[in-house]
Amino acid sequence: MTRTFLFAGYALLFSLAGSAPHGNDPRIERTTADDPHAHAGTPRSENPPTGETHASSGIAQSCLSTHVFNDCNSSGYITFGFNAVSGASSGVADPLTIQRSNMSVGVNNNNPQAKLHIKGSGVDNTTSSLLVNNNANTELFRILDNGNVGIGTANPQSMLAVNGNLTAKRIVVTSNGWSDYVFGNDYRLPSLLQVEEYIHRNRHLPDVVSAEEVKKNGVDLAANQAALLKKIEELTLYLIEEHRQLEKLAAQNERLEAENRKLEAHFNN
Repeated sequence: MTRTFLFAGYALLFSLAGSAPHGNDPRIERTTADDPHAHAGTPRSENPPTGETHASSGIAQSCLSTHVFNDCNSSGYITFGFNAVSGASSGVADPLTIQRSNMSVGVNNNNPQAKLHIKGSGVDNTTSSLLVNNNANTELFRILDNGNVGIGTANPQSMLAVNGNLTAKRIVVTSNGWSDYVFGNDYRLPSLLQVEEYIHRNRHLPDVVSAEEVKKNGVDLAANQAALLKKIEELTLYLIEEHRQLEKLAAQNERLEAENRKLEAHFNN
Protein backbone atom coordinates (compact mmCIF):
# COMPACT_ATOMS: atom_id res chain seq x y z
CA MET A 1 0.00 0.00 0.00
CA THR A 2 2.78 2.48 0.91
CA ARG A 3 4.61 1.59 -2.27
CA THR A 4 1.49 2.48 -4.31
CA PHE A 5 1.31 5.91 -2.65
CA LEU A 6 4.97 6.58 -3.38
CA PHE A 7 4.50 5.71 -7.04
CA ALA A 8 1.46 8.02 -7.17
CA GLY A 9 3.52 10.77 -5.55
CA TYR A 10 6.35 10.40 -8.04
CA ALA A 11 3.88 10.47 -10.93
CA LEU A 12 2.43 13.70 -9.53
CA LEU A 13 5.90 15.26 -9.21
CA PHE A 14 6.93 14.43 -12.77
CA SER A 15 3.59 15.76 -14.03
CA LEU A 16 4.14 19.07 -12.26
CA ALA A 17 7.73 19.31 -13.43
CA GLY A 18 6.75 18.73 -17.04
CA SER A 19 3.82 21.13 -17.15
CA ALA A 20 5.30 24.16 -15.39
CA PRO A 21 7.17 26.95 -17.21
CA HIS A 22 10.85 26.50 -18.02
CA GLY A 23 10.47 22.72 -17.86
CA ASN A 24 13.88 22.17 -19.51
CA ASP A 25 15.85 24.38 -17.14
CA PRO A 26 17.75 22.05 -14.73
CA ARG A 27 17.67 24.72 -12.00
CA ILE A 28 13.89 25.30 -12.05
CA GLU A 29 12.20 25.52 -8.69
CA ARG A 30 8.43 25.04 -8.44
CA THR A 31 7.16 26.98 -5.41
CA THR A 32 3.89 27.30 -3.53
CA ALA A 33 2.21 30.56 -2.69
CA ASP A 34 0.32 31.27 0.52
CA ASP A 35 -2.30 28.84 -0.71
CA PRO A 36 -0.54 25.48 -0.22
CA HIS A 37 -2.57 23.99 -3.08
CA ALA A 38 -1.59 26.66 -5.66
CA HIS A 39 1.56 25.84 -7.64
CA ALA A 40 3.84 28.28 -9.48
CA GLY A 41 7.07 27.95 -11.40
CA THR A 42 10.00 30.35 -10.95
CA PRO A 43 13.54 29.94 -12.24
CA ARG A 44 16.11 29.72 -9.48
CA SER A 45 19.45 31.37 -10.18
CA GLU A 46 22.73 30.08 -8.87
CA ASN A 47 23.39 33.42 -7.09
CA PRO A 48 20.15 35.25 -6.27
CA PRO A 49 20.33 39.05 -6.00
CA THR A 50 20.90 40.64 -2.61
CA GLY A 51 17.74 40.64 -0.55
CA GLU A 52 16.12 37.86 -2.60
CA THR A 53 15.25 34.74 -0.65
CA HIS A 54 14.70 31.24 -1.92
CA ALA A 55 11.23 29.78 -1.74
CA SER A 56 10.45 27.97 1.51
CA SER A 57 8.69 25.10 -0.20
CA GLY A 58 8.26 23.66 -3.65
CA ILE A 59 9.81 21.29 -6.16
CA ALA A 60 13.42 21.58 -7.33
CA GLN A 61 14.57 19.46 -10.23
CA SER A 62 17.80 18.67 -11.99
CA CYS A 63 18.81 16.15 -14.59
CA LEU A 64 19.46 13.67 -11.78
CA SER A 65 16.51 14.17 -9.46
CA THR A 66 13.23 15.85 -8.66
CA HIS A 67 13.28 17.15 -5.11
CA VAL A 68 10.19 18.07 -3.08
CA PHE A 69 10.92 20.28 -0.09
CA ASN A 70 9.21 22.23 2.65
CA ASP A 71 11.55 24.47 4.63
CA CYS A 72 8.85 26.77 5.97
CA ASN A 73 9.27 25.92 9.67
CA SER A 74 10.14 23.05 12.00
CA SER A 75 6.60 21.71 11.90
CA GLY A 76 6.18 21.64 8.15
CA TYR A 77 4.65 18.80 6.17
CA ILE A 78 4.92 17.28 2.73
CA THR A 79 1.74 15.50 1.72
CA PHE A 80 0.54 13.59 -1.33
CA GLY A 81 -3.19 13.58 -2.03
CA PHE A 82 -5.85 13.41 -4.71
CA ASN A 83 -7.67 16.71 -4.14
CA ALA A 84 -6.98 20.31 -3.10
CA VAL A 85 -8.85 20.30 0.23
CA SER A 86 -7.11 17.46 2.06
CA GLY A 87 -3.79 17.45 3.85
CA ALA A 88 -2.05 18.38 7.08
CA SER A 89 -3.92 21.66 7.54
CA SER A 90 -7.32 20.03 7.12
CA GLY A 91 -9.30 17.35 8.86
CA VAL A 92 -9.00 15.02 5.86
CA ALA A 93 -5.93 12.80 5.74
CA ASP A 94 -3.88 12.46 2.58
CA PRO A 95 -2.70 9.00 1.50
CA LEU A 96 0.88 9.94 2.40
CA THR A 97 2.18 12.54 4.86
CA ILE A 98 5.79 13.32 5.79
CA GLN A 99 6.12 15.34 9.00
CA ARG A 100 9.27 17.37 9.56
CA SER A 101 9.14 17.83 13.35
CA ASN A 102 9.69 14.16 14.13
CA MET A 103 10.79 12.97 10.68
CA SER A 104 7.84 10.59 10.51
CA VAL A 105 5.75 9.17 7.70
CA GLY A 106 2.00 8.81 7.97
CA VAL A 107 -0.15 6.64 5.72
CA ASN A 108 -3.75 7.86 5.79
CA ASN A 109 -2.66 9.83 8.86
CA ASN A 110 -2.03 13.59 9.02
CA ASN A 111 -0.19 13.46 12.35
CA PRO A 112 2.16 10.45 12.47
CA GLN A 113 3.39 9.61 15.96
CA ALA A 114 6.07 7.09 14.87
CA LYS A 115 8.60 6.78 12.08
CA LEU A 116 5.90 4.93 10.17
CA HIS A 117 2.32 5.45 11.35
CA ILE A 118 -0.41 3.72 9.38
CA LYS A 119 -4.10 4.35 9.89
CA GLY A 120 -6.20 1.50 8.56
CA SER A 121 -9.46 1.79 6.69
CA GLY A 122 -11.55 -0.40 9.01
CA VAL A 123 -11.82 -2.05 12.42
CA ASP A 124 -12.40 -5.74 11.66
CA ASN A 125 -10.77 -8.64 9.84
CA THR A 126 -12.08 -7.67 6.41
CA THR A 127 -9.41 -5.01 5.80
CA SER A 128 -5.66 -4.81 6.42
CA SER A 129 -3.42 -1.99 7.65
CA LEU A 130 -0.17 -3.56 6.45
CA LEU A 131 0.67 -6.26 3.92
CA VAL A 132 4.15 -7.47 2.91
CA ASN A 133 4.79 -9.77 -0.08
CA ASN A 134 8.06 -11.07 -1.47
CA ASN A 135 9.21 -10.75 -5.07
CA ALA A 136 7.21 -13.82 -6.04
CA ASN A 137 4.09 -12.11 -4.64
CA THR A 138 3.90 -14.63 -1.80
CA GLU A 139 2.36 -13.11 1.29
CA LEU A 140 4.79 -12.92 4.22
CA PHE A 141 3.21 -10.64 6.81
CA ARG A 142 -0.18 -9.03 7.40
CA ILE A 143 -1.78 -6.83 10.07
CA LEU A 144 -5.57 -6.75 9.99
CA ASP A 145 -7.50 -3.71 11.10
CA ASN A 146 -8.81 -5.63 14.13
CA GLY A 147 -5.23 -5.95 15.42
CA ASN A 148 -4.61 -9.57 14.46
CA VAL A 149 -1.18 -10.30 13.01
CA GLY A 150 -0.53 -13.08 10.52
CA ILE A 151 2.85 -14.47 9.49
CA GLY A 152 2.48 -16.76 6.52
CA THR A 153 -1.31 -16.61 6.77
CA ALA A 154 -3.77 -14.17 5.20
CA ASN A 155 -6.53 -14.70 7.75
CA PRO A 156 -5.12 -14.71 11.30
CA GLN A 157 -7.79 -15.76 13.81
CA SER A 158 -5.90 -14.56 16.89
CA MET A 159 -3.64 -11.70 17.98
CA LEU A 160 -0.68 -13.60 16.47
CA ALA A 161 -1.04 -16.46 13.99
CA VAL A 162 2.06 -18.12 12.54
CA ASN A 163 1.82 -20.63 9.71
CA GLY A 164 5.21 -22.25 10.27
CA ASN A 165 7.83 -22.98 12.89
CA LEU A 166 8.86 -20.73 15.78
CA THR A 167 12.35 -20.60 17.25
CA ALA A 168 12.89 -18.92 20.62
CA LYS A 169 15.21 -19.08 23.60
CA ARG A 170 12.41 -18.58 26.07
CA ILE A 171 8.62 -18.47 26.01
CA VAL A 172 6.65 -17.25 29.03
CA VAL A 173 2.98 -18.22 29.26
CA THR A 174 0.93 -16.58 32.00
CA SER A 175 -1.95 -18.40 33.67
CA ASN A 176 -4.43 -17.58 36.44
CA GLY A 177 -4.69 -21.15 37.72
CA TRP A 178 -2.04 -23.69 38.67
CA SER A 179 -2.16 -27.20 40.05
CA ASP A 180 -0.79 -26.87 43.58
CA TYR A 181 -4.31 -27.41 44.93
CA VAL A 182 -3.54 -31.13 44.54
CA PHE A 183 -1.47 -30.84 47.71
CA GLY A 184 -4.33 -29.24 49.65
CA ASN A 185 -5.88 -31.12 52.56
CA ASP A 186 -9.32 -31.05 50.92
CA TYR A 187 -8.18 -32.55 47.59
CA ARG A 188 -9.60 -36.01 46.98
CA LEU A 189 -6.98 -38.05 45.20
CA PRO A 190 -8.62 -40.64 42.94
CA SER A 191 -7.61 -44.20 43.58
CA LEU A 192 -5.43 -46.00 41.07
CA LEU A 193 -8.36 -48.30 40.40
CA GLN A 194 -10.50 -45.29 39.42
CA VAL A 195 -7.72 -44.01 37.15
CA GLU A 196 -7.42 -47.45 35.55
CA GLU A 197 -11.16 -47.58 34.87
CA TYR A 198 -11.11 -44.07 33.33
CA ILE A 199 -8.20 -44.96 31.04
CA HIS A 200 -9.98 -48.13 29.96
CA ARG A 201 -13.10 -46.15 29.00
CA ASN A 202 -11.52 -43.03 27.45
CA ARG A 203 -8.05 -44.06 26.34
CA HIS A 204 -6.41 -41.00 27.90
CA LEU A 205 -5.67 -39.64 31.37
CA PRO A 206 -8.30 -37.71 33.32
CA ASP A 207 -8.13 -33.92 32.83
CA VAL A 208 -5.77 -34.31 29.83
CA VAL A 209 -7.05 -33.42 26.35
CA SER A 210 -7.61 -36.30 23.97
CA ALA A 211 -5.93 -36.77 20.62
CA GLU A 212 -9.22 -35.90 18.89
CA GLU A 213 -9.45 -32.56 20.72
CA VAL A 214 -5.85 -31.69 19.88
CA LYS A 215 -6.43 -32.49 16.23
CA LYS A 216 -9.55 -30.32 16.16
CA ASN A 217 -8.60 -27.35 18.39
CA GLY A 218 -4.87 -27.57 19.02
CA VAL A 219 -3.27 -27.38 22.46
CA ASP A 220 -3.65 -24.62 25.03
CA LEU A 221 -0.08 -24.46 26.34
CA ALA A 222 -0.95 -22.99 29.74
CA ALA A 223 -3.85 -25.39 30.36
CA ASN A 224 -1.85 -28.37 29.12
CA GLN A 225 1.12 -27.52 31.34
CA ALA A 226 -1.22 -27.18 34.33
CA ALA A 227 -2.83 -30.54 33.53
CA LEU A 228 0.55 -32.26 33.19
CA LEU A 229 1.74 -30.73 36.46
CA LYS A 230 -1.44 -32.00 38.12
CA LYS A 231 -0.64 -35.53 36.94
CA ILE A 232 2.94 -35.20 38.22
CA GLU A 233 1.72 -34.02 41.62
CA GLU A 234 -0.83 -36.85 41.79
CA LEU A 235 1.89 -39.34 40.87
CA THR A 236 4.02 -37.87 43.65
CA LEU A 237 1.20 -38.47 46.15
CA TYR A 238 0.77 -42.04 44.89
CA LEU A 239 4.51 -42.64 45.32
CA ILE A 240 4.44 -41.20 48.84
CA GLU A 241 1.54 -43.48 49.74
CA GLU A 242 3.28 -46.48 48.19
CA HIS A 243 6.42 -45.61 50.15
CA ARG A 244 4.43 -45.57 53.38
CA GLN A 245 2.94 -48.95 52.55
CA LEU A 246 6.37 -50.35 51.80
CA GLU A 247 7.69 -49.03 55.12
CA LYS A 248 4.80 -50.72 56.95
CA LEU A 249 5.43 -53.98 55.13
CA ALA A 250 9.15 -53.74 55.90
CA ALA A 251 8.39 -53.18 59.60
CA GLN A 252 5.95 -56.10 59.64
CA ASN A 253 8.48 -58.30 57.89
CA GLU A 254 11.15 -57.33 60.40
CA ARG A 255 8.85 -58.28 63.31
CA LEU A 256 7.97 -61.60 61.69
CA GLU A 257 11.64 -62.37 61.12
CA ALA A 258 12.38 -61.55 64.77
CA GLU A 259 9.60 -63.85 65.95
CA ASN A 260 10.80 -66.55 63.58
CA ARG A 261 14.30 -66.32 64.99
CA LYS A 262 12.91 -66.65 68.53
CA LEU A 263 10.92 -69.75 67.52
CA GLU A 264 13.95 -71.29 65.84
CA ALA A 265 16.08 -70.62 68.94
CA HIS A 266 13.37 -72.16 71.18
CA PHE A 267 13.07 -75.37 69.19
CA ASN A 268 16.85 -75.68 68.76
CA ASN A 269 17.30 -75.58 72.52
